[in-house]
Amino acid sequence: MAETIISVIAEELLGKLSSLASNEISFAWGVQKDAQELVDTLTTIKAVLLDVEDKHIHNEKLKVWLGKLKEICYDAEYVLDEIEVKGLRKQVVNSQSSTRKVRHFFSSSNPIAFLFTLGHRIKEIKKRLAKIAVDKDNFNLSEKVDSNHVIGWERERETHSFVRASDVIDIDHLRVLQTLLIFECPRLISLPCGVRNLSSLEDLGFKSCRRLNLDLSIGSDKRDNHDELNGTWPHLRFLRIDELPQLVEFPKWLIQFSINNLKRLEIRNCSNLKALPESLEKLQFLGIKKCPELSSLPKDMDHLIALRELLIEDSSQLSKRCEPDIGEDWSRIAHIPNIKLDGKIIKLTEN
Repeated sequence: MAETIISVIAEELLGKLSSLASNEISFAWGVQKDAQELVDTLTTIKAVLLDVEDKHIHNEKLKVWLGKLKEICYDAEYVLDEIEVKGLRKQVVNSQSSTRKVRHFFSSSNPIAFLFTLGHRIKEIKKRLAKIAVDKDNFNLSEKVDSNHVIGWERERETHSFVRASDVIDIDHLRVLQTLLIFECPRLISLPCGVRNLSSLEDLGFKSCRRLNLDLSIGSDKRDNHDELNGTWPHLRFLRIDELPQLVEFPKWLIQFSINNLKRLEIRNCSNLKALPESLEKLQFLGIKKCPELSSLPKDMDHLIALRELLIEDSSQLSKRCEPDIGEDWSRIAHIPNIKLDGKIIKLTEN
């Protein structure tokens, strides 16, 4: 269920935030207090998520509340991952005895710009999360304790969020499944054609599946066929792809899943990805990291008026094309309110 996966994400965030709040780096960067306040707020929200499970099915406003909470959690996760990387780099540099290397690190990473961005984004997340915490009181939610600590696929099979490689072959009948995350399945090489029948799917994620090919014809006699779905395409809202070296371009089924409602697209560590899909008119967030073969953005980027944030990092070809005023793709992205390239703030707009 949606509240289950949010609870899992919240638990991971709490671990990262607690570590950040007690870390000397957060003190040096001036975000220790904000990190602790985020821990307190998120802990309060997480305590009522089990009660949401019993109430959200027939409450549309509560569903919207859950969707907003999930989006904030994803934004927070992205920021914390960036902080973690920067912190590790700083530790490596500080362990070196060479003053020259330390100077090089700080000059190349532009610490003032980074700290400004970091502080702004954490405060923005804190503000949004505080609003979510206040809004939860409108639903008369009670704090509950999950004594079994059972999550994901071990719960109700038709609505769970986590999938083991051995369970993937049985997903055809999960028509009410809303969230499917396939993480760290090194032996998984293909998905079953039945994934196209997941008509309620809203959140899809892949991570560390190095052999996985998303072409649904792999290992099957069936080909991509729109008729098989009887016109019932899922309407993805969140898509995350991390460390899929087999991905060169998006397969047709995944593009079709994404066209109508996709709001957030995150792509990381896809070393062979060469192209992004077009016609994502509802997209609000696009994050691209470590995709060295990705050389250009979709041709219709200038028509994506809903897009409010673009982050590109460690993707040299793309970063060069997106350089302000001189990059070949700059005219396509200049309308986006918030743009960050390789740690540098290009545009920043207050919400």
